[in-house]
Amino acid sequence: MANADDLIKSYVAAGFKKIHLDCSMSCQDDPIPLTDDIVAERAARLAKVAEETCLEHFGEADLEYVIGTEVPVPGGGA
Repeated sequence: MANADDLIKSYVAAGFKKIHLDCSMSCQDDPIPLTDDIVAERAARLAKVAEETCLEHFGEADLEYVIGTEVPVPGGGA
């Protein structure tokens, strides 16, 4: 998760405002499948990192989030 924290920090610091948080994939030593609690805790952790980074770099937290695996197909196709 430390690598995920760093990745989110980098995206937000670079100016990305729409952040997709999908924490449904298991890491090396995780149970398969992950529990809903673990997925939610990880998404909350990354959202907090994103909000704090945005405040630090831009003075406000004006991010938008896509959370989870159920997202539209890129480009709007079916």
